[in-house]
Amino acid sequence: APYFFGVIAFGIITYAALENWVPKWMFWSYAAVMFQRFAVEWYFYDLIGKEIAVGLLAGVSIYLAGRLGQMDRWLNVWPLQYLGRISYSFFLIHYAVSFVVKTLGYNLTAGNPWAAVGWMALSFAASIGAAHVLYVFVEEPATRLAYRIGERRRSGPASPPQSTQRSWRAARANPECVARA
Repeated sequence: APYFFGVIAFGIITYAALENWVPKWMFWSYAAVMFQRFAVEWYFYDLIGKEIAVGLLAGVSIYLAGRLGQMDRWLNVWPLQYLGRISYSFFLIHYAVSFVVKTLGYNLTAGNPWAAVGWMALSFAASIGAAHVLYVFVEEPATRLAYRIGERRRSGPASPPQSTQRSWRAARANPECVARA
């Protein structure tokens, strides 16, 4: 959905500001624009704007933790580390799993709001479980295979082919011969 692009852009600006690729004022200006949009949606349209609020809170928190030198300690707890490790698998699988669980739940319990909360929690837990399975049986083996293929390519010939090597040495020994060629 297009409304997520602003949050994604804020994540990019947060990273760029922490790497000093963009000035600090750009980060804080974008944060102010996001806050203004959140306030407008909440006040005029009676929308919570939760995506904007979560994105703003996450971006500012990460930025402040990075500027204070606390990034290595702030998120260094095993549940968050585990979720970070399986996050790509979670991203790939969560929509399908939540669609199946919530559809099944709605068909079983109709419009009961308390049951919907339970189905949502079950959907989240099932998505984490499915992401773990996808990570263990697909992502991790694929990563190991890619690493082995890369190692094999790097362990190939250490020097360029003989003809190229001779011309490089000749050019290095006599730079004028390259200028004449």
